[in-house]
Amino acid sequence: AEAAVGAEATAAAEAAPPERYAAAVAAAAAAPPTTPAGQAATAADRQPANASAVAANASAVAANASAAAVGAAGEGAGVAGEAAEGPLQLLVSPPEVLRAAFGWRKLSHAASDKGDGVWSLLRKGVDPRSEGELTEWSPNLYSPSLRRRLEADCGPVCAGAVSDSSIASDGTQKLLLRLEDGLAVECVLIPMVGGKTTSLCISSQVGCSRGCTFCSTGTMGLLRNLRAEEILAQVWLALRTIRQRRLPPLVNVVFMGMGEPLNNLDEVRRAVELLVHPKAFALSARCVCVSTVGPSPAHIRRAAEALPCRLAWSVHAADDALRKTLVPTTRHSMGELRDAFLASLATKPARLRGLVVELALLEGVNDSPAHAEQRRDQTLDGRSARSKSRTRRRTRSSWP
Repeated sequence: AEAAVGAEATAAAEAAPPERYAAAVAAAAAAPPTTPAGQAATAADRQPANASAVAANASAVAANASAAAVGAAGEGAGVAGEAAEGPLQLLVSPPEVLRAAFGWRKLSHAASDKGDGVWSLLRKGVDPRSEGELTEWSPNLYSPSLRRRLEADCGPVCAGAVSDSSIASDGTQKLLLRLEDGLAVECVLIPMVGGKTTSLCISSQVGCSRGCTFCSTGTMGLLRNLRAEEILAQVWLALRTIRQRRLPPLVNVVFMGMGEPLNNLDEVRRAVELLVHPKAFALSARCVCVSTVGPSPAHIRRAAEALPCRLAWSVHAADDALRKTLVPTTRHSMGELRDAFLASLATKPARLRGLVVELALLEGVNDSPAHAEQRRDQTLDGRSARSKSRTRRRTRSSWP
């Protein structure tokens, strides 16, 4: 039975994009709420990549064959396109880039520095190209010539728009972001317990090639990678929503939405660098976390070297046979991946060396005490660790 599940998931990951999406939409529509597909269609607090994203992308694929052709499944597929010559993209242009592009002088007083001033607005989810928002939020910065320059030389702040939104009873909010080519991704705003901070879960790809059998994104396959400005558009829209809902400030950003970040490392790196840039989004590097299943030891080494943030490892199971069932595209043993993480993290600054270990707990599949002991032994391999467990109950899955 496990081999059949793995083979079915692998076949789904390798199917042509239109077929994947048509099958996923049909499954989500027909499945009862007790199945993973049914949960994706019915549960407001499920992980990103639910039926709304699947359906939105199915429509886009049907309407845009050229976009679908980009998404061949597998390692290295869906490489983000080179940035075309055109308007300046504000979300990937830190203050020093804006000053160079517009010939602005760097001023010691941040309130008078135009580059810093534009980013002080972007960090609030404000559009500096909008005359109304610019005058409301930064009257000292506003001038007709500045607004005209930004409007003429810069593209729209957000590479897409929110096409759907839902708020769960605990305040968690999903945003469905429709991209310029009609495809869609989701991000999730999570007001943290205690009411002092907000976390944001963002996507790095449209779909995913890893084929995890418990994840609704895994049924979609990989359509394409997100560009850095599309990744950061999720953050900017979240900041805008936080301001409008008067939520606590955004402190944590985690790459735990749609996609495998390490299969889109260059664009994820660009986005992370802007997130932790002290004059851009200005988040602490310890509060930005990239989650990965660990496609290979080489991917892990490159990520640890390239990303100025923390890493998280989605383990799911310590037993290699069970891991292969849950993540059928995995090619490396638990020990190989663990050793790659530990060796690579040792080269990072001390504050970024901690490794978050995650799993999707599936009733009757990987939730026994024996499974927990095996994960502990395989993950630690004799090393010490601090344990902090955070769980959220999900609707019962269809796993036997």
